[in-house]
Amino acid sequence: MPILSLADADIYYEVHGNGPPLCLVAGLASDSQSWLPIIGELAADYRTILFDNRGAGRTRCSEETITIPNIANDCLALFDHLGLPSVSLLGHSMGGFIAQEFALSYPDRLHSLILVATSPCNSKRNNQLFADWASSFKNLRNASEIQAWFRNLFFWILSPSFFNHPQAVDQAVQAAIEYPYPQTPSAFAKQVEAIAAFDRTHDLHRFHVRTLLLNGQNDSVFPQGTWSDILPPNVLSSQIDNAAHAVHLENPNDFVSCVKDFLSAS
Repeated sequence: MPILSLADADIYYEVHGNGPPLCLVAGLASDSQSWLPIIGELAADYRTILFDNRGAGRTRCSEETITIPNIANDCLALFDHLGLPSVSLLGHSMGGFIAQEFALSYPDRLHSLILVATSPCNSKRNNQLFADWASSFKNLRNASEIQAWFRNLFFWILSPSFFNHPQAVDQAVQAAIEYPYPQTPSAFAKQVEAIAAFDRTHDLHRFHVRTLLLNGQNDSVFPQGTWSDILPPNVLSSQIDNAAHAVHLENPNDFVSCVKDFLSAS
């Protein structure tokens, strides 16, 4: 099990395939395993790097160190560890916050940037929504309440059509409950705090790396056009149909196609 040991954290990571390096950064409550539906396709053409954010999966750290800048620094340490002078970086949701932080802090280490279902800051609505999730998470008392919590989460990140298949919904909920590397309520709350503290709205003019902004058609967390009016001219924008916030889970084929088309042209 590959671990990068830092002064204040042990970062779990994986490397798949060969080719130009591409690092995937997961979102709130997610870890490296959230990329399973697309790893094989991307690893066929790219050296695909995954890691568990602070506060998730098999990464170990003090919860006080769970911040967006710290995780961006973890990316830098991982790239140094792997001997990578430059990478393409893809971040989903909170991972998009981390990717933006990295792009602004270490622009010379980026080949290209892909920001998926994200924003330069979280809306007040989302901050309250996530805080409510964190509050209810720490007060779950039984299996029924845990199932309801995950089902409510899925209402936000998956398309309405997904719920036309009750068996698939039940399987998704059960898989989340039985996941062998569960996030603790306190770590989830710290990630929520990290998201609320992030705001790079006034720094977008400093983006110089070629960038793709990718959204799901049905995303209600970060809808398409959330920040289109403040995008610098070097940012491309694309939308994937038949997908909501968890775009790479709902429509992995189109997601991979968009990513590969962008990277091959850069």
